[in-house]
Amino acid sequence: MSGDPTRRELVARLRELRDGGESDVTADRSAAVIYKALAESLSRPGSRSDLTKRELRKAFSEGNGLIATKLGWRTPSKVYAGSPVFGRHMPFAPLVPGTDELWSALQVRRPLLADCINVLRLIARGRHPPELEDEGVQLETLRLLAELYPESRSRENRRKLRKLALWTSKGWKRERPVFATDDESLFEALGDSLPLWNPGGEMEQFQLLLDPLGVEVIKSTDAVVLDLEGSFEDQEATVVFRAAVKQLQEDLVRNEPSAARRGQWDDLSQLSVCSHPNLMLAVDVPGSASVKTHSYRVHAKVDLARRRVFVRDAFADLPRADRGGRAVASLFDGERRRVAQAWRSAWDRVEDGKTAVGLELAEHQAKRAKKEMAAAIREDLEALRTRTGGKRKGTGGSHGRGTESSNKDGGTVKGTTGAGKMDASKVRVLVDPEMLTVVDPRGEVVEGSPQGNRTRRRSSSEPVDPRGTTRVGARSWLPLRGYSDQEREDVGFELARRVLSSDHKDIVDLRAERGVGADAMDELERFYELKVSAGGEPSEITLTSAEWQRARSSPGFFLVIVSGVEGADATPSIRIISRPLEQLDQRPSGTVKLSGVGNVTSLTYKFAQSAPTADGDEVEPLKKE
Repeated sequence: MSGDPTRRELVARLRELRDGGESDVTADRSAAVIYKALAESLSRPGSRSDLTKRELRKAFSEGNGLIATKLGWRTPSKVYAGSPVFGRHMPFAPLVPGTDELWSALQVRRPLLADCINVLRLIARGRHPPELEDEGVQLETLRLLAELYPESRSRENRRKLRKLALWTSKGWKRERPVFATDDESLFEALGDSLPLWNPGGEMEQFQLLLDPLGVEVIKSTDAVVLDLEGSFEDQEATVVFRAAVKQLQEDLVRNEPSAARRGQWDDLSQLSVCSHPNLMLAVDVPGSASVKTHSYRVHAKVDLARRRVFVRDAFADLPRADRGGRAVASLFDGERRRVAQAWRSAWDRVEDGKTAVGLELAEHQAKRAKKEMAAAIREDLEALRTRTGGKRKGTGGSHGRGTESSNKDGGTVKGTTGAGKMDASKVRVLVDPEMLTVVDPRGEVVEGSPQGNRTRRRSSSEPVDPRGTTRVGARSWLPLRGYSDQEREDVGFELARRVLSSDHKDIVDLRAERGVGADAMDELERFYELKVSAGGEPSEITLTSAEWQRARSSPGFFLVIVSGVEGADATPSIRIISRPLEQLDQRPSGTVKLSGVGNVTSLTYKFAQSAPTADGDEVEPLKKE
């Protein structure tokens, strides 16, 4: 009696199978059992290891080898691991469950990008259409090629792919250009005149290969409807179509969330159906030297510019997956075949009288809410811009020279420099508001930039070098500050009042009031919180508890940031932010810090130095030499 066979005995049995007269089927089954036993012995600690891994590899490499493949017995160096995607062109190790340890010990490798290229060359060698078996091999090999290419990018591999023969509507083509399209109607229409690549499956699978292969894409979305004469809007079909869109969205949200994420649902839900019995499209072909525009017949086409889905026969074409479904799927960034098939079911549910409950993905809800908020912010700023721009006259000083404005202590500021009787050359001074003019009285609405692009701006607490540089923690070299915080705020308030109103009565100064949470209010009871920076615009703003509560409770709350008020020849700027709590990142720390000031949608104003004209009534921007 004996226990499990040794590795040496198992290898000897493989040699008998290879050299004996057993049928291929019997040999394959017997070999599979031996491979599994060898793999188990390799993975089991303390197993009888009369053959080391190195000796095992040597035994498998003798003669024709001991790996039974569909193409005969092979050595480990002549065999690939994994699914047999290369078919009859290259041998693969048998797919026996639990044998990965064995193929790893034998150093059987998986296919590389170069192997895929070689197989595709073998298929194209005969210059005949791919045989039925090779159609599947070509498809699987191209899929593997698309999977391997991102990790195998090189100039040499790109050169090989550019010279690879591709099966097209006009036969094998090694020369370029070769075209591709994701639309079956377009393929049928242009296939006789252009070499259209036919990989054997949906083009979506091979997006990563199009550029390295040198394939130029003709998109169905680039096609335009030719003649609208004879077309008419079908209201009945529109009702059914929009109901089917809701059914489609609900179905994908419940069962295919990855596909649901790819849809342009807002655009789809607003489409109207337009019947067009003679529907024809025209498309420009990139790189075509002889004919640039091609026209062809289709059954359905989505036209986003016109907010229409054109069809030849609404109730005959729209329900079909290969017509209406394909047209709807064109508004999806991927998984279009799945969407087109789901469209048929969505249409059936509508015809069966079922009603969608309106399910949608959380990210779509967030996206829509963000879009609505962005529109509301833009509307706030445009309303403020229109109102203030319309009430002011000219672009000169706020209300003429010598204007006085109240401060918290009931005093006045007139042509504030903050220098007093000190030598201006030895102190840091504030700009004189009376010497400034607003460059654009209506201001400019600046759209927010992505948060990932945020750049650090100088904080108002950092010392400012009069020569235009900033040095943190090095105050000894700076001239003395010749103004108080109150005077700096007064200058900022005067400049803010200038762009917000043409009359002091329009803006109420609330700075002396405690607990209001805002510095000013206009006649429409909109609140303005003022932040003034001597130097560059800060990237972070601090709100007190009262200011945060006011911003949270008052829809008409604006954060007004005045920056660059230090220096006799300074040119300050103002940024007005609507709904700052929604736009800026909040970081509570006793007070609330709002960051990302320069990266949100806001209304901005810029000032320029000005000087009185000959008559002394108006001011003009100073021209620097």
